[in-house]
Amino acid sequence: FYQTRKRSGDPVGNDEWIAVLITKTPETVLVCLPADSVSPPSYWLIDSHPRPQLGLDTSYAKLHSTMDTLLLSLQSIFPPTDLGPDVPEMMAIMYNSFDLYPLERKKSALRSE
Repeated sequence: FYQTRKRSGDPVGNDEWIAVLITKTPETVLVCLPADSVSPPSYWLIDSHPRPQLGLDTSYAKLHSTMDTLLLSLQSIFPPTDLGPDVPEMMAIMYNSFDLYPLERKKSALRSE
């Protein structure tokens, strides 16, 4: 996430929020990372699934004050799975991987009215 947040190629900093769609079958969540100008920073986790083990019985949006607390929440949703010694390492890595899709608004899409 730290690498995604840096947005290589943006020399003046991050002046827009960025959303990251995270998928690992059967889970999908959305994370919203703040612009640099947001103070104090707020990191949002939006999840359409209930998490009774976390005391959340419906879909939810959870505010985090730091990236580290956001990452802890994500670890509880996407825990690593130990497949045992009989599973080849590459298969275990693939099974425990997930996809991230960063979404940003294109500045050229903005219209002045």
